[in-house]
Amino acid sequence: MNPIGTYIKISGVYFQVVGVTRTLRSGQQGDRDAHTLFVPFTTLKTAFHINDRVDFFALTAKTGTDGPELEHQVARRSRRRTTSRPMTRSRSARSTCS
Repeated sequence: MNPIGTYIKISGVYFQVVGVTRTLRSGQQGDRDAHTLFVPFTTLKTAFHINDRVDFFALTAKTGTDGPELEHQVARRSRRRTTSRPMTRSRSARSTCS
């Protein structure tokens, strides 16, 4: 069955499926990938009335990028734009459903 065009309900809000991802990983990582969904931030803000609050975000760096240095640069730039609490590390920046 092709899920594109169908709706899923998350916390009482219906979302239309517009795409499907696949993973090449197996085991726990593959299972996590298979149960991960992506929602545009603007859609999330509107659906759950969260205004401009950002609780998480994710970055994907090019191969060879120094991860700790990238994190430092992003944190520094983020602090310039906001007075919110400093960034903290998280195990996952993606939303998952089970």
